[in-house]
Amino acid sequence: MDTMNRFDSNIGDTLQDQLASLASEVASLKKSLRKQGRSAYKDALHVSEDATDWLREQAAYALPEIRRGAHQLQRAAKNNPTATVGIAAAGFFVVGMALAFMKRR
Repeated sequence: MDTMNRFDSNIGDTLQDQLASLASEVASLKKSLRKQGRSAYKDALHVSEDATDWLREQAAYALPEIRRGAHQLQRAAKNNPTATVGIAAAGFFVVGMALAFMKRR
């Protein structure tokens, strides 16, 4: 009977050791995942900052060209009001047809 108690005690100790080891591994994995998550967040933040800077630069280069185009359209509209109304009507027609076509799908 004494042998049986010792056997049960050894199994209990082994299981407790394994559970302790498993708990330690889980804690280590959690810590590693937190570090990786923070690192991924920082990387994504840097990428988004770089993309924002690039977009600002592109907008800064494009803005003068957009303004020139707007001024040219404004001059053309002043010089040819009838043509401007016709072009605007055609544009509305095309947009309306496109919307109607998309709605049918």
